[in-house]
Order: sequence, then C-alpha cells, then structure tokens
Amino acid sequence: FVSAAADWGVMPSLFEPSGLVGEEFLSAGTPLICADTGGMRDRVRRFGFGPADSEAGNGLLFEPGDHRSLLGALLQAVAV
Repeated sequence: FVSAAADWGVMPSLFEPSGLVGEEFLSAGTPLICADTGGMRDRVRRFGFGPADSEAGNGLLFEPGDHRSLLGALLQAVAV
C-alpha cells in the first residue's frame, strides 16, 4: 500500500462525510493532515505540540478552505 510507505497523508477536502482514504492512512499507521470536517474530525487526534494536545496523536487538523491553516499544518508536520 502506498499509504503505508508515506510519511504523511493529506486530505484537503472541503467536505468529507466518511473519509475512507483517511481511514486507509490511519489503519496503515500513517499520520494524517486533514480538514476539520466530516467523519475525520472524530478520528484524528492532534499530535502533541502543546499542553492541550495528545501525545498519542495520529495527525493534524486544519480549517477547511483556509490555505493558511493547511500551510501551518504542513509546516508543523515537516518540523516533527
């Protein structure tokens, strides 16, 4: 699977009711950067960058439709 070989999965969807592709990344153990929308909102736990974040996180969320928010998440991912 490509999703298992990737460093990160990125889902910049404006609307994502179930997020099957995101589920594939997460089940392969690949962290996910996705829009804070739909079903993925409940599946992605933010990586621990601050005191309120989960150390057992599995990805990053960004505001749907906000390219600056997506860029911020991508920059955080590169810094890990």
